Amino acid sequence: MVVFPPFRVDSDEGRLWKGETLQVLRRKPFAILCYLAAHPQKLVTQDELLAQVWRGAVVSDSAVRSHMHELRQVLGEGVIETVIGRGYRFVAKLSDHVAVRATPELARVAHVDPLVVGRDAELELLRAALERARGGRRQLCFVTGEPGIGKSTLVRTFLAGLDPSTVIIGRGSCFEQHGTPEPYLAIIEALTALTRSARGAEALAALLRYAPTFIAQVPHLISDEQLVEVTRRAAGGNEARQLRELSEALEAICSQAPLVLVLEDLQWSDVATIDLLSLLGQRQERAKLLVICTSRHAEVQSPDHPLNRVMRSLVARSGALAVQVPKIGVAAVQSFIDRRFVGHAFPQQLTDLVAKITGGTPLFMVSLLDELASRGMLAERDGRWTLTVSIDEVQAHRPSSVKQLIDMQLDRLSTTEQRVLEAASIVGAEFSTSLVAAALEMSVEQVDDTCDALSRRSLFLRAEPDDRYGVTHALIQEVCVERSSPGRRQRWHRLVAEALQRDPRAGELSQLLAKHFDAAGDPARAVPAYAAAARQAALRNATSDAVALCARALDLLPRVDASRERDLLEFQILGTMCQQVSSNTFSAAFAGREPLAVHARAIEIARSLDDAPCLYSAITHLCNYNMIIAQYDRSAQLTAELERIEQAHELDPALLHGGIFTRAYTAFFSADLGTAQRLLESLVPAEHEPSVFHANLPGRALALGHLACVRWVVDDPDRALEEAVATIDLAVQLEIPILQALGHVVRARLRYLRRDPLPIVEEEAQLAVRAASVDIGLLTEASAFALWAQAQRGPLALITIEPLLDSLRQRLKAVSTCSTLVAQVLIDALRISGHVAEARQLTDEIIAFALAHNESVYLPELLRMRGEQRESTEPKAAQRDYREAIELARATGARSLALRAADSLAKLADARPRRKAGFQSPKQRRSEASCSWAGAPTTRSASASPLSCSPPSARAGRSRRLCSPRS
Repeated sequence: MVVFPPFRVDSDEGRLWKGETLQVLRRKPFAILCYLAAHPQKLVTQDELLAQVWRGAVVSDSAVRSHMHELRQVLGEGVIETVIGRGYRFVAKLSDHVAVRATPELARVAHVDPLVVGRDAELELLRAALERARGGRRQLCFVTGEPGIGKSTLVRTFLAGLDPSTVIIGRGSCFEQHGTPEPYLAIIEALTALTRSARGAEALAALLRYAPTFIAQVPHLISDEQLVEVTRRAAGGNEARQLRELSEALEAICSQAPLVLVLEDLQWSDVATIDLLSLLGQRQERAKLLVICTSRHAEVQSPDHPLNRVMRSLVARSGALAVQVPKIGVAAVQSFIDRRFVGHAFPQQLTDLVAKITGGTPLFMVSLLDELASRGMLAERDGRWTLTVSIDEVQAHRPSSVKQLIDMQLDRLSTTEQRVLEAASIVGAEFSTSLVAAALEMSVEQVDDTCDALSRRSLFLRAEPDDRYGVTHALIQEVCVERSSPGRRQRWHRLVAEALQRDPRAGELSQLLAKHFDAAGDPARAVPAYAAAARQAALRNATSDAVALCARALDLLPRVDASRERDLLEFQILGTMCQQVSSNTFSAAFAGREPLAVHARAIEIARSLDDAPCLYSAITHLCNYNMIIAQYDRSAQLTAELERIEQAHELDPALLHGGIFTRAYTAFFSADLGTAQRLLESLVPAEHEPSVFHANLPGRALALGHLACVRWVVDDPDRALEEAVATIDLAVQLEIPILQALGHVVRARLRYLRRDPLPIVEEEAQLAVRAASVDIGLLTEASAFALWAQAQRGPLALITIEPLLDSLRQRLKAVSTCSTLVAQVLIDALRISGHVAEARQLTDEIIAFALAHNESVYLPELLRMRGEQRESTEPKAAQRDYREAIELARATGARSLALRAADSLAKLADARPRRKAGFQSPKQRRSEASCSWAGAPTTRSASASPLSCSPPSARAGRSRRLCSPRS
């Protein structure tokens, strides 16, 4: 608030007061006043004024003088001084106090729209939710209803009744786009507005501290120096991390005062924003947070709509509030007529007819009554409103739909106003006048004046911050779009896109470029824009949205002329899609396309381009996919081709690291331990060793974590633990949560496998659970270790173990890699809790899985566990399991697993009745079972047993014979 008696300027509300009288001032003169008053006594040049108020748009000198003249007519003399030939200076003396803020209740009453009727119950629900939020109980309210029912009006009325000095308010809107909506668009809009509010510094500080992954994707909010630091902290971020950071930042913002976050029209929302709502609703931490979401009821009722699933779940399980805005009744219609036409003499039949015609939809009602008044059917005579025609004539003139009502209102506008509205509607629900001017090939000044005039008359447009305007209702936008011909719409979309291309921030506007080129029927320019938008979404960790953008680009691609450039573009799109595969987003990674076909097409393109790096990248992506679904045998020939490419070409170190790591991971789970160890060791070179991987510290941390697992299997447990600790230390240094999670899970894994003291295992498991929240796959494994430790303290009820059993079985259908290890832990927990039948069933299932998928590294341990379960009832079968486990472990070089099976075999022999003839002591049994390991290889090599020299298919066959039903 700026005060220079007798005037008060409220920039937040866009109002100028003279005493207690509200002054009428157009938008541009008001913006000039705000800027000059913010720089009192300073000479503001005309160039500076154009840059700040018109945002660099080209306008004439006469336009500036015209707006200044209008401003002086309201302010009078002695407020703004003209420095001839140079600029202007604000010379009025500013007051040191603001008296009008002393009565916030009066301010609130002044802002509430008196024409809002029939919404008392819904407003009371929102007010009660805010009171609960003030008490620290986070609240989510979903306001739904049909178009025109008054959802936005309800929310605006609720907000108008709040005291901005005690409540933080952020608002953002979604709008309908071609393809998929831009990730976090409504959140970005709300937080951008919040950072520019009175509490902006606090909000921005919270975002910088708690949400670096998010803030790095909206660089316009921070300085270049801050961006460098934020980018470093955001390295290695993913979708789950970004969601967690955003939720923590929002909670930090509302730590002192309640935060009301309004997100409108979520039926058009991106998936990332809906995921954030889901997380905010499920978190248990106390927060003074109220999130209000509006959406069209019918459009989110589809079972496939992501908002429908999240909304139902949060309402049912987390106490979210669902407010369905109903149609208003006859009494509310009467109340509106009484307030709109004060002192009228209308018959009761008119109220009944209006209620019947409009069906209780407020937008229909307002449009109908305005139409009747404009036609003179309702007229004010001698200070009193009366009906000038019969009720039958009112009904005869009744429009068939609200669109007809809007259409008739539009017809009363000038041709220029109609064209501006039509062009603005194809730009978006909110728009910049410069883009509308580009579409119409008019001056920005003319478009701005037209929009300003419509907004001041409350006709179809409302003023928004940052010199933007918004269409007041989606139905108005639809009618305006339909009024223009398809050819004209296509031309407008093309001109808007070309204007966006000329914008210095064009690289950040790929989503809008894609939308407009798509609507313009220009696939040749839409596809690259969609590809760029998909990459931006991936950087924001909005993986589902990135995949949807890729899918739209691929749909349009056949309409682009064939060329090498098109093939390269398709390869980039497929690569972006394939990179989104992870345990968090597996189900949506290919947008309904067959995954193997996507990878095969990428490889086909790379071969046709005769591009070795592209081919290496495509093969690595396919191997990664096979690795995630535990189809290791499929990658046998592919990994060999990767090795040939590595030897024949010099590749980018990051690309090379990905390929070598994939080969190592595949080799490890296929029990080719020698290859796995050699490859992983090459990724973690010592300081004195020459290597291209020295600078890749995140890659080093990733390789160290998996190398630790190889070390344990080949019986080097101490070094394995050292490397797990080194993984955590390096990840903490890099501030990369996913690598910290990996380090903690690997360390918990080693503690479990080593059978370290229970308190140590418990502590490691709890640390792993907390760190692994960023990744579903790691979290499942960490939770299994915690459950096992809990079972060691006392038997667990089956109902306690079943959720993780369900997670494991879901994992086996999708992200199934490493499932054999997770299953071991759960089998242990079941067995020591006394659930023998369930443990045996899971053991048989996971052995069958390991054989089918050749995930054989932990197969000896599974055989040993099956032997333990058979000891009491089938000792001979148990003995066969132990011996087969030893033989298989020897063949693969898994010394730790062989020794463990040998120990079980020796204990079984010790427990059986001793026979005088041929009796062997337990020590002898262990010696025989371990097969003289002092002379045996610790990893598979050419000097190992004949089985170890067999190709993967032969080893798999041998494994199946060892584990056949005869056992």
